[in-house]
Amino acid sequence: CLMAGQKAVAISAFLPASVYLKAGIRLTADGDWKTHRKLCFDLYNLCAEMEFILGRFKDMNGRVDEVLRRGRTLQERKIAYSTLIQSMGAEGNKNDAVRTAIAVLRCLGESFDSDVSQAVVAQDLMKTQKMILLQDDLLNLAEMKDDDKKDAMKFLDLALLYDFAANKAYFPLFAFRMVQLSLLYGVCKESAFGFAVYGFLVNVIMNDRDMGSRFGKLALTMLEKFDTKENHARVYCTVYGYIANWTEPMQASLPCLKHAVDLGLLTGDTEYAAMDAHLYTGTALHSGYPLEKLVEEMKGYSKQMLEYNQTFIHTLNAPIRQTSLNLLGRSANPVKLIGEEMDEDCLLRSAEENSDELIYSMINLFRMWLAYLFKEYELAADMIEKNRDHYGKESKLARFDPVCTYAFYSGLTALVLARKEGKSKWLGTIEKATRRMEVLTASCAWNCQHKLDLMRAEFAYLEGNKSQAAGLYASAVELAAKHHFIHDHALALELAGTFYLENGDDNAASGLLKEAHACYVKWGAHSKAAHLKKHCL
Repeated sequence: CLMAGQKAVAISAFLPASVYLKAGIRLTADGDWKTHRKLCFDLYNLCAEMEFILGRFKDMNGRVDEVLRRGRTLQERKIAYSTLIQSMGAEGNKNDAVRTAIAVLRCLGESFDSDVSQAVVAQDLMKTQKMILLQDDLLNLAEMKDDDKKDAMKFLDLALLYDFAANKAYFPLFAFRMVQLSLLYGVCKESAFGFAVYGFLVNVIMNDRDMGSRFGKLALTMLEKFDTKENHARVYCTVYGYIANWTEPMQASLPCLKHAVDLGLLTGDTEYAAMDAHLYTGTALHSGYPLEKLVEEMKGYSKQMLEYNQTFIHTLNAPIRQTSLNLLGRSANPVKLIGEEMDEDCLLRSAEENSDELIYSMINLFRMWLAYLFKEYELAADMIEKNRDHYGKESKLARFDPVCTYAFYSGLTALVLARKEGKSKWLGTIEKATRRMEVLTASCAWNCQHKLDLMRAEFAYLEGNKSQAAGLYASAVELAAKHHFIHDHALALELAGTFYLENGDDNAASGLLKEAHACYVKWGAHSKAAHLKKHCL
């Protein structure tokens, strides 16, 4: 039964594998834990892994508990701990997952202080950088032989995702330790992921986009060193979900993330398959992907997340799904995230009760976006304030997409309110958002130049420089279309039309606003198109 299960796992037949393994378990007796100890551990551990992959956590917990009860050493318990940590994270118990991983790592000789400060992170970053500089060829590092260090790499790999989703206290230290162990003891299958996360950290902590991109590419090359696809989903997640968009067109990452979902499902990495699906749908929405097609794709991904019991990621993805439905016109109020996929009040209350900053900030980011689009500027301003400490600070370990969206819509909201209420209250927000967008544009003009031009156009309008404003609106319209951001193209046309309308040029305004309406319809944002038609056409 064990051999049949192993063969089924090798061809990604996880359900048949679980059937074979459960049959094997039923054939064992209590005495077999003494006479055939290894066989019993192998059966129970592999069966628990299959049940985790299939989302059967209740059955999985029974197998894990039995292994932990019977195991006398860490060597006998380590696989069960790995499966347990993954199930904790998948069910949203992220802090428990991190604490368990840290306890196992301590037994493996890799300890972490309980008090983690910015100074500790900076010190460990410098240590890692110095170690990297001493290496002539990172691509040809020796292969790791030490079994304890290999195990440590596996638990560090697991802990990274859950700490990032929780409070991010240990996240940089876990990544630095993975790189340090790879440099000291050689590389293993998990090293590519460690170097990828290091690239992301260099990117956001040091604002070194080129270095971050280089380590992302190094991680992709390292994947080929080991003849396995089991780590592809998580490395692709980091490279194409967290690194690439800072320097490359957002649209280019979409097929890579979509491919990563398939690889994750094929190899049983259901957690990172779900995370890749989350990143794919978020990047698609932020890049102006056709909404009707996106919603259909999201239905499939949502079903998979629930099928495999990836409840935390399913909840994290809910604001993206509901925002898309709101824009399509499938909600009672386009500004409130209440509908088929979520109720913002319930989810916000849950996020606050559980100190879940990631979900809390995501909800408020999309509320800000929708509030601005539908001209509820006071609500948008409230969302700006709620997210100021999350997406408004450069030191935060955030992805490009939400950082860029926050800078863009916080700036535009402040600009329109400054025209209505006066500059004094809003000038600080305008200047900060513009500076942030200038930095982002310097790294990737494709993703950001049209956004920066639109913000500058609105500022020129605020300052009364109408000729300059007209030129910048035209540039924003042209670049958004050229770079295939149809949602931003529509917005640039709308703001340009509003500018001409408010300055008495009805003919120019009418043409631009009709084009904006057509772009919103083409994108699939029927509620926004109807709103524009009602108020401006």
